[in-house]
Amino acid sequence: MMVRALALALLGATLAGCGSSTPRREELPQPQPQASQPAVPASPTERARVHTQLGASYYRIGQFDVALDELKEALDADPKYVPAHNSLGLVYMGLRQDDKAKASFERALRIDRNDSDANNNYGLFLCDRKFEKESVRYFLAAIGNALYKSPWEAYVNAGICTRRGGDEKTAEQYFQKALQLQPNDARALINLAQLYYQQSDLEKSSGALSRYMQIVQAPDASALWLGVRMERLLGDRNAMASYSSQLRSRLQVEMPRALWIKHKADEISASFERGVECGLRRQTAYFDFSGHGWPLPHSMTTVRHAISRARPATLFRTRPRSSAPTIAGTI
Repeated sequence: MMVRALALALLGATLAGCGSSTPRREELPQPQPQASQPAVPASPTERARVHTQLGASYYRIGQFDVALDELKEALDADPKYVPAHNSLGLVYMGLRQDDKAKASFERALRIDRNDSDANNNYGLFLCDRKFEKESVRYFLAAIGNALYKSPWEAYVNAGICTRRGGDEKTAEQYFQKALQLQPNDARALINLAQLYYQQSDLEKSSGALSRYMQIVQAPDASALWLGVRMERLLGDRNAMASYSSQLRSRLQVEMPRALWIKHKADEISASFERGVECGLRRQTAYFDFSGHGWPLPHSMTTVRHAISRARPATLFRTRPRSSAPTIAGTI
């Protein structure tokens, strides 16, 4: 009982996403505060709800085995409880058991084809497994539900996956639709900034990035790196110095996965991929592109070196994700 109480207490915790170009999954069910709870829920649906909330708790803290037990109990209580099937799909997705994940999402949608969370998360699964074009129709199905509370999230997800599939024009339209519904959506803004930068439309890219920087209190390394290169192209030394200073500070407290693994910065990333050293003699940093994590530099010489070598022709390209899915408050 104490473990379950602790799990419920942890439901409000969130885990940071690793990058702005990562689609965000729907939040799993949150417990509603109650004055008291009966020791045994009165109905099968209520028992399923409680076990689903517990399963979601264990999923968030990475205890997938316990999460599976709780979600299976939820489905034993009510086999047609859609949130349990949806949550089970996310757990199997995290375990890389793709057949079971696919079956769970599809079972949820057979029960309720209009469930926005299940549609959004199934789209996430397909996009993450490189079925980008197939994923979009599930994001649009989520948006089509008039009861969906955050359709702009699904629009951003659709934009990210459409862009991965190579259709930048349609991706831009999805990001713009997200901003029509939620003008200050940070994910839509940073993805538009990256898209416009790649298209060499620096004016639009700078505008989107400026709006993003006004909204986000602690921008991640990838956004700051975009700012460094953009202001270098625009010739604004003061703005470039400001972004550079923030980037150095940020990398002192953040593993640089978002900057180096998800984005390729021409010659810099190419040299890292060959495993060469970057630094001076005793202050050397190695970077691992396998996706298993990498050490922080011993000094910020590496960061200054990378910034100083950035060339105007550098593009800011998003790589398809190949590592295990990242939990953010996460498509």
